[in-house]
Amino acid sequence: MPATGVWSGCAAAFVFGVKFRRALPTIAAGVMIAGIVVTTVTITGIGLADLILGA
Repeated sequence: MPATGVWSGCAAAFVFGVKFRRALPTIAAGVMIAGIVVTTVTITGIGLADLILGA
């Protein structure tokens, strides 16, 4: 999907002439970090909602 991190990372790597062998691990690491951040925020939000709502 255009404008997502992976798509933008691939486009930037192409525009700046970054070799595939260097771009792939960097983009993959970015995806993993984003996944960890989103998961952490989601779990924290659910935990806070349970705490506040007493569910």
